[in-house]
Amino acid sequence: MTHKIVGNPSVPDISWSDEQLEQIKALGVNMVQLSIAWGNKTADEVLNLEDLDAGQREKFAFRIKQAKKHGLKPLAHFGIPRMLNYSPVRPACILDPEVQKKYRELLTDFMTSFPEVDDVMVYTFDQRAWLCSEFGPCPRCSGLPLDERLPGFLDMLNETMQKCRPNTRLWWKPWELSRGQVVTILNKVQPEHFGLMLNPSTSNEVYPFNDRSFKSDLGVKRFVQLAKEHNIPVIGEFDHTFYKPLYLMEDITVASCEVPALSADTGCAGCADDAERRKAIRHRVEALRNATQKGRGESGRPYGSRAKTRGVPARF
Repeated sequence: MTHKIVGNPSVPDISWSDEQLEQIKALGVNMVQLSIAWGNKTADEVLNLEDLDAGQREKFAFRIKQAKKHGLKPLAHFGIPRMLNYSPVRPACILDPEVQKKYRELLTDFMTSFPEVDDVMVYTFDQRAWLCSEFGPCPRCSGLPLDERLPGFLDMLNETMQKCRPNTRLWWKPWELSRGQVVTILNKVQPEHFGLMLNPSTSNEVYPFNDRSFKSDLGVKRFVQLAKEHNIPVIGEFDHTFYKPLYLMEDITVASCEVPALSADTGCAGCADDAERRKAIRHRVEALRNATQKGRGESGRPYGSRAKTRGVPARF
């Protein structure tokens, strides 16, 4: 399965024209995402099931029709559960029976309204979704590790899809989680009709390597092997167009060191072409090189800090 997003948050050219989709198909793509996923609401795109008003449903219906017309499989993408409050963050508790009931009903409505969609991807962090902390004030979640809460919620979403239409699939993106958390959750989630969506490092700290593959990331390798043991399919997600200039820069070689890449919110995502991206990346990489010589991250904090600057990890 080759998965593609039409448009991006900085250049939301998402007309879904015949020409666009044929160009995508020519690249070998066979699955398209129905909306642009991002941490905030970009170009009035759907982030959560709650966003599916009449206008958004009409938009989805058109995109699904276009995808089917060109032999592409549509993938819906939602942040679940949506925060009760965005700033400051107040999560919707997945152990709350009312929250569970809400998402059974919303997902059932979506699956019934769009019978052509067999694949749904879920972010449980980001896309205005968030989960309670085991160290937080929630009376249900306090003291309970995430692996004792999240697998059951994912199973509930998957079971809801199967009741609506057998042999559909729930894809999960383990965003913002540690590798240990992901491994523990994968060992507990029901594998039938479940899929895993991965990108290098799996969290929002994306490290592309100049060997142009996932093989340098041992965490991804371990997840793929674990998924294989459980018969869980995996899609590897990587923005090859954004990072292509980095791969073309043969002078970027740091022995035994992972070179952090720019996230899409660092000012480079709006660049119009590869030349501009290359220039922006060269500037950032030079800053990182200078920082490494001083033994500190780009933010000026010592290595090991979890702090980030505008989406770029200070820990590498």
